[in-house]
Amino acid sequence: MRKLPLLALLGVCLMPWSQAQTIVDTFPGNTLTESHWTISTEGSNGWFEVNDGLTLTNRAHLTTKDDVFGPPLTISGTVTFNSIEDYLTIALRFDGTYQNIPYYESGNGVRVIFGPALLSGGQNYVNIYDVAVDDQAEDRALLDTLRFDHGISYDFLVIDDGSLISLYVDDALLISHEIAANNGGFVGLYSREHSGSPFPGLLLSSINISSESTSPGSAIPEPSTWAILVGSVALGTAIIRRRFHRRA
Repeated sequence: MRKLPLLALLGVCLMPWSQAQTIVDTFPGNTLTESHWTISTEGSNGWFEVNDGLTLTNRAHLTTKDDVFGPPLTISGTVTFNSIEDYLTIALRFDGTYQNIPYYESGNGVRVIFGPALLSGGQNYVNIYDVAVDDQAEDRALLDTLRFDHGISYDFLVIDDGSLISLYVDDALLISHEIAANNGGFVGLYSREHSGSPFPGLLLSSINISSESTSPGSAIPEPSTWAILVGSVALGTAIIRRRFHRRA
């Protein structure tokens, strides 16, 4: 019984603490928050900043600097397509590396894709793709009713609960798919196709990335956890003092 208070305190100190990781960026003042992002390009002039957001051209890639965005995860923002041949790729659960063949794309993990890049039959492109496996028919939704267009802003939301990944655009659920791949905690956003000269690319007006993970002992406790911790310490101290006074 003597060891019980100490074991209780040790258990609280080693308990998994919830740690929220967030990036909120509206690219204010025509700047890129370099503490959050890295920019990589396939060629020169692959991205540029504008006053109302960040324009990605020539397959430029905007990638989180930290490998901390694991599920449960939400990625939201606003995008405007400047070309009818473009679409936005949101890479998640990947290690931050890109491959050059056949296109400059995320090398592993999951790709969530949507945009007005017209395929045969005139459908828009909507896809949740596991890079490690072949592109199966159930991974792709070719929408007959929804039409993305250039020059119009769209609000998007990606939700990853650890197994199911869902894509919403303007509050409408477009596609959901269960994905097992998990190669890391980086998030990337990039422009895939383009037309015209200079390449118009796509405009990101805002990005909000939020995940909540647990790690033993290393994370900063939330207020509720601090309350439990302080209460346990006080209780343990009171028990120890009571036993000491009894002996005296």
